[in-house]
Amino acid sequence: MLEPDLIVKEVELRLNSGFTATETAPVQKSKNIQVLITAGGTSEPIDDIRVITNRSTGKTASVLADHLVESGFEVTFLHSENSLKPKNPPQTVAFPTFNDLQSKLETELKRSSYDWVIHTAAVSDYSVQPTEGKISSDADEITLKLKRNPKLIDQIKKISPKTKLVGFKLTSTTDPKTITEKVGKLFSNAHCDFVVQNDWSDIKNNNRIFNVYSAQSVQPDSIEGLDELSATLFHKILAKETL
Repeated sequence: MLEPDLIVKEVELRLNSGFTATETAPVQKSKNIQVLITAGGTSEPIDDIRVITNRSTGKTASVLADHLVESGFEVTFLHSENSLKPKNPPQTVAFPTFNDLQSKLETELKRSSYDWVIHTAAVSDYSVQPTEGKISSDADEITLKLKRNPKLIDQIKKISPKTKLVGFKLTSTTDPKTITEKVGKLFSNAHCDFVVQNDWSDIKNNNRIFNVYSAQSVQPDSIEGLDELSATLFHKILAKETL
C-alpha cells in the first residue's frame, strides 16, 4: 500500500485529471516506469591512501528510492560506496570515483530504456592528478594539481534523449539572482524537466527545505522535508507520464 501522503497526492491527481473508474489510473501505469537514481558523492584519489570527497550522504536519494519502490516504480540505485542505502532494496550499482560514475552511468543509460533519471549525486567538479604510493607527511606544504571534470548531468539526455531528467542543485548563497542563474543553467545545458534546489545554510542547520522548479513555471514549489519532496516528485512524474 502507498504511504498516506502519496495516497492523498494520488487522489488529488485523479480528481484534477478527470480519471474515471474505467480509465487507466496513474498508479497502475507507475508500475512500468523505470527510474535511475544517482546517490552520494564521488571520491577522487590524491594518492594510494587519501582522497578528496564531499559531504553528500545519499540520504535524499535513499528516501526517494524507498518511496518510488513502494509506489511500484522499477528503480536502479547508482550510488557511491559510502552512500546510505534504501530500506527497500532496488537494483544497486556502486561507484567510487568520477570516472567510475561516468562509465557506469553511460552503461546504464545504454543498457536500459529509463523513463526518468533523478540525479542527486554530488559529482566532483575536479579530479586530482594522483601520486603513486603515499605522499610523505613530512612536508610543511604540498601542491595538488586538479583537472576539471565534464558535467555528467549535461551528458544524460545526449546519451538517452527520451529520458526525462530531475536535476539537483545545492547552492551556498542567499542571493535570489544567483540561485535563479544556477538553476537556469540546468534547464538550458542539461535540459532538465525539473530542478530541485536547496542551500547549504539550511542543511547545516538540519532544515530540509527544497525548491522544485519546472521548465514551464517561473515560481518553484517550496517543499519542507524528504517525505514531502518524495510525494511531490512522485506526483509530478505521474502527471508528466499521463500527459
